[in-house]
Amino acid sequence: MNLNNFMKSEITRNGFTCPLNPAQIASWIVIAFNTIIFYCIQVPLSPSVIVLFIRHASSIIFGTFLIAIAITAYLATKLNPSDPHLFMSPEELCKQYTKPRKLKDEHKLDFCHLCQSFVGTESHHCTQCNRCVYKLDHHCIWMNNCIGYNNYMYCDKAGFFSL
Repeated sequence: MNLNNFMKSEITRNGFTCPLNPAQIASWIVIAFNTIIFYCIQVPLSPSVIVLFIRHASSIIFGTFLIAIAITAYLATKLNPSDPHLFMSPEELCKQYTKPRKLKDEHKLDFCHLCQSFVGTESHHCTQCNRCVYKLDHHCIWMNNCIGYNNYMYCDKAGFFSL
């Protein structure tokens, strides 16, 4: 097995790829614990009938935000933020980049010595995921995934809903 095949086989595709990060598992436990505490203790033990409307309204609001957090966090974790050039064969790269056109910065490629592949100029290598990520922002331990161009919006929304 040559180095190129070895490196590509070890690339993590998304945040659900094992091994899972302990912080990711801890975040699932905290969300589950908060949900149990809210619906099993706080809501049933509200003191009076007058606050019945408030109790139901807070349950609906909490449930809505909980679903929004779950969906956006799942999408941010599941989406693969890798540079699309990583998975192209050399023949596909040659075919795509030998067509006559005026090259702009987004059409230029750099070579990543860690991935042993050509990647876009705005891609950066994440050593935790062992891949180049297009417009890498950071590696999120809570999602066990890099946050880049493909999943930044979902990570941002998950953070907003969790406040």
